[in-house]
Amino acid sequence: MVHGLAAQSGGLLRIHSKPNVGTTIELCLPMAKTATQTADGDVPSLDPAPYIGPCTVLIVDDDLLVMTGMSAMIEDMGHTPIEAHSGAEAIAKLDSGTPIDVVITDHAMPAMTGLQLARHLQEKYPELPVILATGYAELPGDAMSLGILRLAKPCNQYDIAMAIQSALGSSRQVRRRLVGCAD
Repeated sequence: MVHGLAAQSGGLLRIHSKPNVGTTIELCLPMAKTATQTADGDVPSLDPAPYIGPCTVLIVDDDLLVMTGMSAMIEDMGHTPIEAHSGAEAIAKLDSGTPIDVVITDHAMPAMTGLQLARHLQEKYPELPVILATGYAELPGDAMSLGILRLAKPCNQYDIAMAIQSALGSSRQVRRRLVGCAD
């Protein structure tokens, strides 16, 4: 994963190892472009992510650390995260009737890739939006033509919020706001 991130960013990963001496790992990344500064020297922040109201997000990832981080970010946004550690577990949760608004799935998983899961979900639950989260620059298959959104890893809370907004669409945002106004 680290090697893929480095290569995708135009950098490289070097590992030097000698028996009975140790291992040195070098991660080389290109220098970031300087952020535009305002007149007072502050770096402007990103626009806030759109508010779409609370929703239930099924997160599918075989990496516990990644799953925990994404789950925490989704919960901080006011959404309910539900975790599945494999494609089969995700399918079982959906088949059990657990209400899910959107699925965010890792691509590189054993037994069933995220793309295979997304294809299965499109057949069985065609209205359920799926976001494919991956650190790979290019995906096998034709994810874009299937209408599957891609979320580049690593990602931050803003990236996740924008992906969820794109997956759920603006009609949900308007509908939720109108429901909120009527109360």
